[in-house]
Amino acid sequence: MLVSLDAHHLVYVGLRDVDPEESALMERMGVLSFGMQEVDRLGFQGVLAASLAYLRPSPTRPLHVSIDIDVLDPCEAPSTGTPGGETGRRAGREGGGRGSCAVGLTLRECLSLCEAVHATGHLGALDLVEVNPSLGTKEDAALTASAARLLLLGALAARRTA
Repeated sequence: MLVSLDAHHLVYVGLRDVDPEESALMERMGVLSFGMQEVDRLGFQGVLAASLAYLRPSPTRPLHVSIDIDVLDPCEAPSTGTPGGETGRRAGREGGGRGSCAVGLTLRECLSLCEAVHATGHLGALDLVEVNPSLGTKEDAALTASAARLLLLGALAARRTA
């Protein structure tokens, strides 16, 4: 069997609501993953540093980043087809939280990830999925589109000035 992608070259960050079969498959294949409990325990910056150290990006090992917009808190990206089903505030959240919507990564955390990827100089490919502006209100769609735009800009070059 021809293998085109080594499972040891994958890292998932911010997982929620993973099916038991998916979890077992990732473990069996040796895929490194950080669920929200690990993000809470290790801190987002710890997860980010561990992920980049594990992947070792270089000219011969460029990064392909796939952002599933539903990794964000539903308050920050509500127009998605598969928002996380959890509710309630994450304990120990870095930088505070926003009540019952604080279940996924914050936009700030995800922007940090995108900017760190850009800083490696080894981004080879980028995709963003699960944005669905037909779900929710016009305000929900605008909020989600704005978050998606910021994430793409963060990965492709733009730096926040504040």
